[in-house]
Amino acid sequence: MKHIYLISILASLFSLLLSCSEDSDALQSYRQDLAELRTAADGVASDLWLDNGKSVRLLNPIHKLTPDSIYRVYTVYTEQPEGALLSSCSLVHSPMPVVVPTQEQQTDPLEVLAAWKTERYANLLLRIKTMSGSRHSIGFHLEKMNTSAAGKTTLHLKLMHNNQGAPQHYSSETYVSCPLYELAPIDTVIISVNTLEGETLWTLF
Repeated sequence: MKHIYLISILASLFSLLLSCSEDSDALQSYRQDLAELRTAADGVASDLWLDNGKSVRLLNPIHKLTPDSIYRVYTVYTEQPEGALLSSCSLVHSPMPVVVPTQEQQTDPLEVLAAWKTERYANLLLRIKTMSGSRHSIGFHLEKMNTSAAGKTTLHLKLMHNNQGAPQHYSSETYVSCPLYELAPIDTVIISVNTLEGETLWTLF
């Protein structure tokens, strides 16, 4: 399935564990957010871009990333008067929506624990049956995009999932985001998902 990108269920593709003092751990209030890291021409991410559109300066910038790139990440950090101090940061699988040929569309069932939309992403928290060391394919098929007479745009997606024949020994949870920022402004996203109970439609505003 060449249009769908492989993800690892057991481990993040990208993980940064950043030092924190033991004395401060008990005093700090940690935040957990999906966000963006945007790198400059030197490959350094100096700010954390939150889904509410605000950015926070990183007190521990991340170096040696791909220049002029956007990374979708799950972060754990503390807010300081001068900015944000990252405790951990891992990649979130975020494939662009593409048109997948009918013969390549595979939708092995999974569970959707949560679904929501931000200005730049449609987001899913998934629970997938898997086994140790297995890899699954996740992607988004772009079915159609409609604009109403009132000028409101609705994006119709289908979640692609190939479990690669992995035995279903236990469940693992993972975040997946679908970027919307390269499309026209999207008011509503409707995602079709093959769940354990059959096809389910999620409407995100």
